[in-house]
Amino acid sequence: MTFHFPYKHILNLKEKEKDQALLEMSVIVRKREAVMEEFQSIDGKRQGVLEQIESASGQISIADIQRRKEYFTYLTRMAVELEKQIHQIDEDIARKNAELLAKQQEEKTWHHLRDKAFEKYSQLQKKLEQEAMDEMAAIRHFHQRLSS
Repeated sequence: MTFHFPYKHILNLKEKEKDQALLEMSVIVRKREAVMEEFQSIDGKRQGVLEQIESASGQISIADIQRRKEYFTYLTRMAVELEKQIHQIDEDIARKNAELLAKQQEEKTWHHLRDKAFEKYSQLQKKLEQEAMDEMAAIRHFHQRLSS
């Protein structure tokens, strides 16, 4: 007789839920990394425009300065928007992390239940085996007494 955990389907479901939560977490982390790269790129462009404005004192026209300031303002708005996205993603990561921890705990609980059930099964098997051995010893002893 082999061991059969009656709630194996639930354990499998909990494992799949945990794996799904891990996958969702990795997607969000990759999204954050992409937004961070974009933010750093925009911030670098902003720094470059500032340096151009500061270094070009008197050599450029007012229209060119105005155009650069408008571009700088545009880049600043983009940076602020990206910061908001990063903040939102960080909140999503915190929420998904809490979900992941809950899924991991549920899976651990079901693994523990399976291990306990297997331990009971093993003890029962050992008891049955010992009873069979005792019975065989008693029969052998009985046959030896009869033959002597």
